[in-house]
Amino acid sequence: MAAIAGAIWIVPADGARAASGCSVQRIADEFAKILDQRAQCEKNPKLAFCEDAEDYDPFLKPEEAIAAWQCLLDKGAMDRGFPEKTGIASSAFKTWKAYNTRPYLSGHLNRFTDENDVQAIYVQNQVNDIGGAYGKYEKSGTMPEGSVLAKYSMVLTARGGTIELAPVYFMTKLKHGSRKETGDWRYEMIWPATVDLSKVEADTDFSEQLCMGCHEEFGRKTDHMLFMPDEVRISAK
Repeated sequence: MAAIAGAIWIVPADGARAASGCSVQRIADEFAKILDQRAQCEKNPKLAFCEDAEDYDPFLKPEEAIAAWQCLLDKGAMDRGFPEKTGIASSAFKTWKAYNTRPYLSGHLNRFTDENDVQAIYVQNQVNDIGGAYGKYEKSGTMPEGSVLAKYSMVLTARGGTIELAPVYFMTKLKHGSRKETGDWRYEMIWPATVDLSKVEADTDFSEQLCMGCHEEFGRKTDHMLFMPDEVRISAK
């Protein structure tokens, strides 16, 4: 929903977040090979694999994405990251319906890199009961007041293949006509409580304007909503 999570998750300072204990060994092994190739390319940039090594993207297979999300649940990372003090973020992931069949690579929070690492953001869409029309996707019409859309996110770091919590984003439908500039939506972001924001090496502030502009531009025909790729949607109602 907001397009800033990737920027604020690039190479956080040591100790900025509590480790979840979740990882994907295939990614860790794959990136170790990439680092070795990059080192070789510094000496000989004409090697056949140099371009691919430089452009490497960590990408989870469908079953890995499902297992990564389940690991965050099973190891209590979600409960620690979103305790009761975080409000609806503490319960939405437990009780709201998920509309994606698996976590998927975010369309606007996808690849962030520096010379030593690469990160990718995967997201999960869940909606409260009032917003059940969301399941019709582009045919859902204007959502009723009280609808709340949640997008939980997790960050995959190529070095070590680690999976950690990233912020959750909410869109809340307000009273009709109360906020015409946003289509009567309120946008929010909640950081995991397990992240020490003072140690994150980038801007952690949230601006609704980032959400509003994108959703207004690309969601004019769908009540300001943007939808996930067809291949990860549960069947439309």
